[in-house]
Amino acid sequence: MLFVPYKRQTFTTTLSADTLRQRMEEYLARGTFKGTATAEGFRVVLVTPWRRDIYQPWVLGQIRASGDVSEVDVTYTLRPLAFTIMGFILLMVLRQFFSAYSWRGILLLGILHCGFYLISFQPLVRQLDDIFRTMLQN
Repeated sequence: MLFVPYKRQTFTTTLSADTLRQRMEEYLARGTFKGTATAEGFRVVLVTPWRRDIYQPWVLGQIRASGDVSEVDVTYTLRPLAFTIMGFILLMVLRQFFSAYSWRGILLLGILHCGFYLISFQPLVRQLDDIFRTMLQN
């Protein structure tokens, strides 16, 4: 959906769950990601040079192995901090709701959200998709 900071994707591979965990741990050791990985899944954040980006995607992955095929369900979403900050800003705007200029605050919040989404969240999700495709190749 447009401007909703959430994406879910399923990758299919012939690698086993243990091999997937080992590959994720290699990426964690190299410093590509920061987080945790188990045989059942992972919770990571891409390490970027600017590090203070609240719209940086939080990546949650679940690994399901069945026979010779493993499926990796990856969910990209915002960190709780981003929801908290944007919610606080929205609350401050709504406090002024009965003001003659309240529409300006809501418009500014919408512009900020769309800008952060387009400049930060969406490009990083594309980059993460490429990293996961590379990681899941045989």
